[in-house]
Amino acid sequence: MRDKKELQERAVREAAEGRPLLELALELGVSTTTLRRWISASEARTKARGSARKVATSLSREKYSEASQRMRLLIHALEQSPATIIVTDADGRIIYANPKFTETTGYSTEEAIGQTPRFLKSGFTPPEEYHRLWKTIRVGKEWRGEFRNKRKDGTLYWERASISPVFDAEGHIANFMAVKENITEFKEAEAARQQAEERFRAVVTAMAEGVLLLDPDGRIVLSNAAAECMLGHTGEQLAGRRLDELNLRWLNERGETVPPESHPVRRVMEGGESMHQAVYALLPPSGGLRWLSVNAGPVPSGSGAPSTTVVSFSDITERRGAEERLKLVGSAFDNSIEGIMITDSGNRIVSVNAAFSEITGYSRGEAIGKSPSLLASGRHGQAFFRDMWETLATTGRWQGEVWNRRKDGRLYPAWLSISVVRAEDGSVDQYVTLFF
Repeated sequence: MRDKKELQERAVREAAEGRPLLELALELGVSTTTLRRWISASEARTKARGSARKVATSLSREKYSEASQRMRLLIHALEQSPATIIVTDADGRIIYANPKFTETTGYSTEEAIGQTPRFLKSGFTPPEEYHRLWKTIRVGKEWRGEFRNKRKDGTLYWERASISPVFDAEGHIANFMAVKENITEFKEAEAARQQAEERFRAVVTAMAEGVLLLDPDGRIVLSNAAAECMLGHTGEQLAGRRLDELNLRWLNERGETVPPESHPVRRVMEGGESMHQAVYALLPPSGGLRWLSVNAGPVPSGSGAPSTTVVSFSDITERRGAEERLKLVGSAFDNSIEGIMITDSGNRIVSVNAAFSEITGYSRGEAIGKSPSLLASGRHGQAFFRDMWETLATTGRWQGEVWNRRKDGRLYPAWLSISVVRAEDGSVDQYVTLFF
């Protein structure tokens, strides 16, 4: 207790003599806040005895030496700094922390004085990083890096720090000073951006459509597995290359080769307009014609910088083949010399061809929606049709000769072939009837 009293008296005395508070705080191992409290208490006691003039004058006088004035400005800068500033002795024990330290960590200056900064450790900074830190500053060099530390309330925060040694008059390391910036918001924003990018990549990777992202120069910066498969190149082969450098042959719907300068993606990049569902054929190096439905459009940067371009394409080879087959079937349907009638599962006519109308005299409009019984001649009994439906149900097909009646009432013999068309679940979808 006596030692502390003597320390306080010495501090008050030397402060009254004009010694800078920060210099005095560093020497005595206390904070400037503690010094001010001691001085204020001494001042109050002195005023009570009527002899406060010397201390009061030392705290409020306007005339300082040049060195003292510089020290006063330095103290003010440290106390008002928006960055956390910590000063330790040569053993790493804190002898000074500015108000920003308390604001950032939640610890008061009194709680920090005498401790090493390790009480802020969160466990997330690798020990190797601390080893590099001490190895650097103990040889007199500055260390720069980042910490993920823990506040008094247990929450974590990020700091970017610069720690450097302070030398005494003889060139020995006397102190270490750390200047630290709270970068928690930046780190959280960066983490959110990375998560969003990872989610975007995961979605793009899982897409059945091929996707390419091109930079303003037309070079591929992102591709998914579907694009790599359709283009016949790996991701490594696509990265950094333009489409016209990939040894791909593009054809229009007429089968004509599309020159590089007329490629639709180039037109999108140069004109800035989007392209939707344009159909092109592609011949990759591995061979095998693919028909693609291509979409492309600019992606604005938002900063005025040149935009990137996103290209997506679907493999429609099978669909196009099916369409061609349907065209062929349709042509055969329309041009067949046999009458063709298609009915639904409820035995209502849904389609007839031209030969049907020529043979029966009923136009397509007159037949659609009706039952095939409009052709009934009356010559076949119920047993005939019962046998027909039983055969269709068991074998899926029936053939035989029937007598039908034309629209004008005349009867004619016809050879019928009826086939059942089933849905994926096995149920009856349609009946197809051919007759001549």
